Amino acid sequence: LILDVSASMSATDVKPTRLAAAQAEAQRIVQGLQPGEQMTILSAGSVVRTVCRWTDEPQTLQAAIVSVTPTDGTTRMTDGVELARWLLDGKRNPKIVLLTDGCFSQAAALAKDEQVYLKRFGQGGRNLAITHLAARPDPLNPRQQLVLIETANDSDASAECQLQVAAEGGKAQVTTVQLAAGAATQTT
Repeated sequence: LILDVSASMSATDVKPTRLAAAQAEAQRIVQGLQPGEQMTILSAGSVVRTVCRWTDEPQTLQAAIVSVTPTDGTTRMTDGVELARWLLDGKRNPKIVLLTDGCFSQAAALAKDEQVYLKRFGQGGRNLAITHLAARPDPLNPRQQLVLIETANDSDASAECQLQVAAEGGKAQVTTVQLAAGAATQTT
């Protein structure tokens, strides 16, 4: 079972949050395990983590599900699926369950995979983020700052966004950025 813990899972279009709804579904899945069936739980944010190793103990699995918290990063769901495939190698009746909002460019492809069951929470939609922000004095004019902004589009459709930057007391500068699905770009 892989829980999406990316920033978009904190959205409240599903009450109380997308992640809380996914955790409730994970608890339901654990309750439905048959005697002797084992599960491992992974979380997929900017880093894929093993939350709980293979076990058939419902209490251990449920405690692991409750311990998962959202991050402020993107999701590395395809890396999570690859780790799950590796962990399932040699297991009988392997199944990968993804509990996600689907706000990543590979969601449609994973949903078609016969070994994967993908359940979505929320309306999906645009998943744009500022992933890096840095400022330094302009070498040509030390009274000005150069600002580097990296933006990413982790949704499955292209998007356009506006970046607005202003120093304290200064005039805002606005730049329009076009982002392909799954792409990142840097703007100075």
